[in-house]
Amino acid sequence: ALRRRVRHALAAAALADGDPGTAEEAARAAVAADPLDEEAARLLMRALLDRALPAEALRVHASLRRALADELGSDPAPATQRLHAAALTGAPAPVD
Repeated sequence: ALRRRVRHALAAAALADGDPGTAEEAARAAVAADPLDEEAARLLMRALLDRALPAEALRVHASLRRALADELGSDPAPATQRLHAAALTGAPAPVD
């Protein structure tokens, strides 16, 4: 649990500091550790959008959506859906 919080904090701080590469690295580590970690997936999607990689952000969303459906029978949260929509449309990533 501590590593998860540290990865989230590092990714969020890197995004706030304008360093999406470091944010991507931390968020990818968090997603790899727990594919159902929706907050980590959002941080990763935001980092990818900040790096102008919307197709990769869409792949992250698709993986998360499948994992949530298969394991929990649920859909991504509204905040995750808003990032998905931004990746689809090219709109700025929403800040939640």
